Amino acid sequence: MHQCQEVYNTFDTIKELDRKKSLKILNPYFFNTPSNLYNYQKFIQSGDIGRLQIFSILIKKKFPKLKIIYDKKKYSHYNKKKNDTKKTKGIDLNFLFQRVINFFYRKIKNPSLLITGCYWNIKDNIDIQYKSNGKIRVENFYINNEDNINLDKKLRNEIFSSKKYTDSFDQFFFETLKYCCPKSLFENLDFRINRTEDYLNKFKNIKYIINENLSEDNLILLAISRNKNIKTIYCEHNTLRHPYLGDWTLFIKSLFDFYITLGWKNANKSFFAGGSLFPAFRPLKNYSESINKKILFVSSLPIKRTLFHSSIYGEDSFNNNSYYKINKLFFNNINQNVARKIIYKKYPNTSNFDLSCVENKIDKLVKIRTAKVIVNKNRITTEDLKNSKLIITNYIKTFYLQTLISNIPTVIFYNNESYSLKSRHKNFFKELTDASIMHKNPQSAAKFVNVIYNDPYKWWNSKKTQEARKKFLLSNIKSGDELKKLVLKFANKK
Repeated sequence: MHQCQEVYNTFDTIKELDRKKSLKILNPYFFNTPSNLYNYQKFIQSGDIGRLQIFSILIKKKFPKLKIIYDKKKYSHYNKKKNDTKKTKGIDLNFLFQRVINFFYRKIKNPSLLITGCYWNIKDNIDIQYKSNGKIRVENFYINNEDNINLDKKLRNEIFSSKKYTDSFDQFFFETLKYCCPKSLFENLDFRINRTEDYLNKFKNIKYIINENLSEDNLILLAISRNKNIKTIYCEHNTLRHPYLGDWTLFIKSLFDFYITLGWKNANKSFFAGGSLFPAFRPLKNYSESINKKILFVSSLPIKRTLFHSSIYGEDSFNNNSYYKINKLFFNNINQNVARKIIYKKYPNTSNFDLSCVENKIDKLVKIRTAKVIVNKNRITTEDLKNSKLIITNYIKTFYLQTLISNIPTVIFYNNESYSLKSRHKNFFKELTDASIMHKNPQSAAKFVNVIYNDPYKWWNSKKTQEARKKFLLSNIKSGDELKKLVLKFANKK
């Protein structure tokens, strides 16, 4: 679907093409074929070079008589992600003991439940394996692909031949697939299936597989598992998507036998209100209240091109300008003396997305108001939270849940032109809105901050505010311990 959309968007541009002029395009010799779906996403969906390649294919295919100049530059297609490894401070004897016992479990026991691709920390992984007495195995399944495998140009030309079609768009679409279809779905598919089957054959008693990240490797594992009558369970990722228009909860459920939510309930018996072991959802320890602390503003990322079509991605793509607008309205309505106390931390672009130009525009308007802008290379840390007396955020995905769980004064506003709730969930945030935690427009949020900024604890610790926070969390989020209990029940089923 994404490929079809990108191709159509490019195809539509030829209406304004001046066919009398020469045109520079990418050299076909340097065309890139993604090795897997992750690289496809980075290259085609969120990268300018991928779109330039599609445009070059269009020009080469549609206008062979046009004066074409090939760009001699070879572009770098991907930014390699750096792995930040942090050493654990000190020695936890209980943790060490559990690891030793788990080592022996792996030698003598066949697990009945496999957990793969879940964003849990190592201590929780070790703990749940230990408590299961070896019935649970936690691994991060991946396939070591043959990255250097050659393109099967003959087969691609045959399968994706545009000669079969008379419609000019269809011809162009299939021509792009010759170059853009990932190798993992084509040349490398048999290899990947064989590696996955070999992996599953190591486990003789597996009855359940739990996954969260929906990676390409884990999806093929789940598909082959179903052929072996192994039940599959989805562990919901770190935000609440189900209330929004365009959410894909039911689509994900169609890939799995069971669905474990963060804590919200569903009448469907294949849904379980589980909980979350996402590290950021652990309540913050040793937070002390002090009016001398700073005000922390955590912003979202205005990605130039959206990766998913859902109203929860309220800052991306065609929402870039309205996202800029709400930030402008907020900072235009915040008092100057309050703005000076704000530390504006940008959400870290760890995935190297192409960002919209509104990102720099927002930086400028924040600096004009004399707030301190910090370009954040790492995710928000516990120290950031501990050093804040008030947190302001302009989007409603993961971060606001983290601050509500940690019980830190929080003011939320969002782009109400893009975050659209389903009709049956129109009152989803009612408690938070009534308590002034969440604001439907930036002016309201700014004016409220102007009133409470000096001592936000008076408002935050009031009965009304705390009851609203607790009621919202009770309805939607359960603890990691609750999730462990549920997973252990599955592992112990006969």
